[in-house]
Amino acid sequence: MRQWIIGIFAAALLSAAALAVTPKNKKAVAMAGGLIMILAAVKPLAELKHQDMAVQIAKYQIKADELRSGVDVASSEIMALIIQEKTAAYILDKAAELGLEAVEVEVDTKKASNGWPYPESVRITGRLSESDIQRLGRIISEDLAIAPDRQEWS
Repeated sequence: MRQWIIGIFAAALLSAAALAVTPKNKKAVAMAGGLIMILAAVKPLAELKHQDMAVQIAKYQIKADELRSGVDVASSEIMALIIQEKTAAYILDKAAELGLEAVEVEVDTKKASNGWPYPESVRITGRLSESDIQRLGRIISEDLAIAPDRQEWS
């Protein structure tokens, strides 16, 4: 995060300096500076991995539970169970919003290199059409950072 902010600041500084020393055609320099700013802001997003996003989501879920309950969750096994439960509940809620019934969800977690568990894969069972699988699969991929190749449907 720190490097991202420094990159944006450096791009802004470079753009401002170029604009200040340009006697003519300031619009072109301003446009180029704007493009540099956009690239500086977007580049880290393109480099994110599903696992990194899943770990961050899991951390936020644990911290929210700790703040809400006042209990510090220290055991990674307990954290993994909480993440499995919360992830499955989220998927079931989204399935219900889509009008899907009789859906069962199993979530597998894995420990990241920093020791935090994250939802690695899901198994979803139910009577689902191909379009149901696509809609729910997209939600799982986008909201929970569980890649389509780690979603098992039956």
